Amino acid sequence: MTTVIAILIVSTLNLGLGYALALYLHQPTLGVRSPRGRRSSRTAAVPNEPATRNAEPNAEPPTTQPVAGPKNKTNTESADTESIATETAQTADTGTTDTEAETENASPASLDMPIQTNESNLTDEPGEPAEDDTPEPPAPQWMEWIAAATEPETRLITAAKILRLEASEHRKVLVELDACLRGDTLESDRLDGFRARLHDANQRYLAHQKILASSLAEHQASWGEWAEPATDVEATLSGETARFEAADGELETLDFSADASSGGARLLSMIAKLFDAHHRLRDGIEPLLTPLIAGEPVDSDEAAEPNLRLDETTGLKNRAGLEQVLCQWWQDDPNRVRQLSVVLLDVDRFGTINERFGVPAGDRMLVAIAKVVAGLLRKNRGFDVAARFDGQRLLLVLGDTGPHGATSAAERARQAVEAADFELREERITVTLSCGVTDVRHDDTSKTLFDRAMKTVRACKPDGGNRTLLDEGNGPEEVEPPQYNVESHCITLND
Repeated sequence: MTTVIAILIVSTLNLGLGYALALYLHQPTLGVRSPRGRRSSRTAAVPNEPATRNAEPNAEPPTTQPVAGPKNKTNTESADTESIATETAQTADTGTTDTEAETENASPASLDMPIQTNESNLTDEPGEPAEDDTPEPPAPQWMEWIAAATEPETRLITAAKILRLEASEHRKVLVELDACLRGDTLESDRLDGFRARLHDANQRYLAHQKILASSLAEHQASWGEWAEPATDVEATLSGETARFEAADGELETLDFSADASSGGARLLSMIAKLFDAHHRLRDGIEPLLTPLIAGEPVDSDEAAEPNLRLDETTGLKNRAGLEQVLCQWWQDDPNRVRQLSVVLLDVDRFGTINERFGVPAGDRMLVAIAKVVAGLLRKNRGFDVAARFDGQRLLLVLGDTGPHGATSAAERARQAVEAADFELREERITVTLSCGVTDVRHDDTSKTLFDRAMKTVRACKPDGGNRTLLDEGNGPEEVEPPQYNVESHCITLND
């Protein structure tokens, strides 16, 4: 009997100890050991602080309910994932976690940055995409200029200024990439980086061009007498935008993995196409707006804006500046008694220089040629003006000068450029000019004058260029050029 009673007492004690142990193990306020050996509290709120630091004041706190896993995941995998997420979210009862240590040592600026978490997956319904919080790109600053331009003339002038600003910014990227591609050792990963930067610049430029075109289209009914040039500007802008889009689309087809060298050459070719599109846009827009820009009054704010009468590359007058010069001359001489002649100078085979050395190098050469030519003009006497007509062509307006005197000026310029050696990347290059000379007639407009000069200079090309032709009313004719004693010299074109 005593034995039975002892057994019952021992069994009762075992049951009690087991029950007490079970209660101990299931206490929710006690910690468990994390995989790293740290003791973490299940009820700690610190892990949620970084995620809610930049939350909206009225935002709902993130839910702690587990997310339903993808359908192809097993229950075991979901349970494991939940267990790991729970354990890594716990904080230590003593000491700090790695995340807390980084937060304590972070600078104030870094604390204001949004912290990347996956909490959006916890607050969104399963299967629904999270809302895109990416801010819209800011509108171009010049939108205020368009809004402030209430008159059609002012609006078109503003559009021309915007086109130059946008083209200048995009062209800077092209120039920099061209230099990198010609000077660096080409590797596929670097080419991918160059392509990405070019694509980003193209997209920004195209986006702004479309905004400008849309703004012009909105005022279609209010152009009045400027409806025709405004429509032509829109059409030109639309056509060149399509060229940019096509060129940018070709970027995606370039593969640099097989041969980085050929890939770099193709990327350079792509950049050359974009340069060409810029030139076409400039040469297409300028003549359309020239009559308007030439008559624009010079105000006190013009110094802060791009001067639409000057060429950005050479610093000479452009087509609008030329138009203004002719208008001034004809206003001073309404009966057209005084002699006036023009010389159109075209750099021979300039395209091969751009292809071989790049457009930026070609620009530097054109600047050097412009300095040589402009340096030969008469100073403080007469009415002589040098301008960039378009592309690789320069134009001289020579006041109080007949056609034969203009021919002498053309030959002096042609022989001076031919005698110079242009040193580019330790290589000396000889450049020649084709010159077309004509005088201004009583019934001439700027268009008829420029068309005749262009026809004359083109007549020089079939025989290789490097000569001067004169049109005195019977078409382009060859003249016996005077010979000048021009010393040879070297002009270094630095990068």
